[in-house]
Amino acid sequence: MTVNIMKTHLYKYLVTGLLAITFITTPAWAQTIDANRMNRDIRIMENILAELFRPTISATNSEGRAFVVSSDNSFRRRGIRGTYLTDYGIIFRVPAQTLFPGHLETATSLGYSFYYDAEVSSTDEDDDRSISEETVIERISEFLQDYGSTISQLQDHENILVIYDTPGNSRSIIYINQGRVNSEQSDVEPLPLISVSAKVKDLREYRSGRLSEEGFNERLSIDIDDSEEYMDIEILANILESAFENQPREGYRLSGGVSHLMLNNFGAIFTMNVRYTDEPGVRWRNNIALEFSRIQNGFDKEEEQEEYREYLEKVEQAFDTFKTNLSEYMVDYGRTLSSVSDDQHVLVTITLSGRLEEIPERLDAQIKKSVLDNYDRGRISRDEALEQVIITEY
Repeated sequence: MTVNIMKTHLYKYLVTGLLAITFITTPAWAQTIDANRMNRDIRIMENILAELFRPTISATNSEGRAFVVSSDNSFRRRGIRGTYLTDYGIIFRVPAQTLFPGHLETATSLGYSFYYDAEVSSTDEDDDRSISEETVIERISEFLQDYGSTISQLQDHENILVIYDTPGNSRSIIYINQGRVNSEQSDVEPLPLISVSAKVKDLREYRSGRLSEEGFNERLSIDIDDSEEYMDIEILANILESAFENQPREGYRLSGGVSHLMLNNFGAIFTMNVRYTDEPGVRWRNNIALEFSRIQNGFDKEEEQEEYREYLEKVEQAFDTFKTNLSEYMVDYGRTLSSVSDDQHVLVTITLSGRLEEIPERLDAQIKKSVLDNYDRGRISRDEALEQVIITEY
């Protein structure tokens, strides 16, 4: 591999992650999976990916002097997300953000360059460390080779998939200058969406020495988005957007749009944010942060306790209704996805806004396309298809 990584620096995450980890209950996981242990492994891998994809931005001033602006990864760490999917494996999504904290004396007459190896001096002008499709694929491959097999609960037929997803505004450089947020347009062309997956069996064979590095790389499934339009994927995204925009006042409604992508080595992924809304005039809606603080510190009056219990009951009922509706939309309309083959998956990943501990921060809903095809052909009933929608709460 051409990527230079200080592995001893990364291995610390395999230790610190065991000591400082947030356990998340995910009752929808298969019974053979220890949810806490899987969450621990995923969080550790997220930290390692954050280090591997720690961006460094360097600048050249009007005098031709190069210097590092920032190599901080605090923003990237928040955006990397791992998800376990029953009978598929794990998906890691690495957003190619361009949010770089730093301090610039001036933003004029500067040429910017981006690279991932913060250990290399920025003054080494002969070393081309620019971010490219090749370097991203190499870095993902190295991550899979060195760390993929440490997730011990996965089965040989399952996969580890890493998605490098460049947002639409990736040509905008955002930096902090004396406390003010500034932005500059970069000449760097955004990379296409890149996804690389490996079979767990291949990961274990490589680590045991039965498979060479060359042989391992040949078995990788690499997909580079060619910007092909998938009308059926777009239509389902519009259906989900319309459905969750038109929910009752006391319910979970869409906040923003529904983004989507199609991966030839996985299937269709839809992403959205939802928030709980209630009737106008309800005190909890506009003062939830203040009231939640009061809840933690105790109530002054009995009626306040009762009011909160009633509010919480409404929110939990709305959340259950949301999950039911989501499963029904996936079954009723997901079978129209002709671009997704029957051995692929449909995944909807959702972030939930709110401060209630009783409600998860996010959830993932998945179903195999073969289930939808069987329902569409009348081989199974609608209820049987709904039972095979797996919802994981985080």
